[in-house]
Amino acid sequence: AYDTQRKCAVMFGGWLPTGGGGGTVWGGHVLGDTWELSSLTSGTASVYGSGCGTPELTLSPDPQARPVLGSTARVSLVQPPTPMSFVTSGWGDASSGGLTLPFALAGFGMPGCFLRTSADFGNLPFDSQSLGGPDIEFYLTFPNVPWLLGVEFYLQGLALAPGQNARGAITSNGVVWTIGNS
Repeated sequence: AYDTQRKCAVMFGGWLPTGGGGGTVWGGHVLGDTWELSSLTSGTASVYGSGCGTPELTLSPDPQARPVLGSTARVSLVQPPTPMSFVTSGWGDASSGGLTLPFALAGFGMPGCFLRTSADFGNLPFDSQSLGGPDIEFYLTFPNVPWLLGVEFYLQGLALAPGQNARGAITSNGVVWTIGNS
C-alpha cells in the first residue's frame, strides 16, 4: 500500500517457504515484518532548446510550482505576441508521429522555429484567467500515484504571431518536467 502522509510504499507480513531437495516444500512460517520503500526525489523543471520570433518566444517554469506528486506544476509563456497561445505536451523529445525531433518548421512557413515535443496531447490552451498581465500560464496537477515518480513530461508553447512569418505563428523553447515526490 502507498502511505500518502509519509510518501512511501509499505508492505506488512509475508510468508517464508522452507526449501529442501531442490525445490520448495509446502510449509514455512508467516512473517510479521513491515517493510517500507521510499525515496525522496525532487521534482524538477529544465529548459531546453530555444524559441523563435522577435522577440524570441519563451516558456518559463515556475520554481514555486514544481512537478511533484499530488501538486500542481506551472509554466508561463513570457509576453506572447497575442493571447491566442497554446501548449503542446508529450512523453518525449526524440520523435513525434515518425518525425525526428527537433523538427524544423521552415517548410510550414515558420523559418527558425522547431517542434521540440512529441505532441502526444496536442495543443491545449493556456489559462485564460492569467491574461491580465503580459505572461500567460499553463498548469497541470499530478495525481499522487507512485508510478509517476521520475517520469518526464515535455512541454512547448505556440503563439499566433501575425506578421512574424508566412504562417503567422511562433514556437517557444521546451521545458521538461521530471516528476518528483518532494
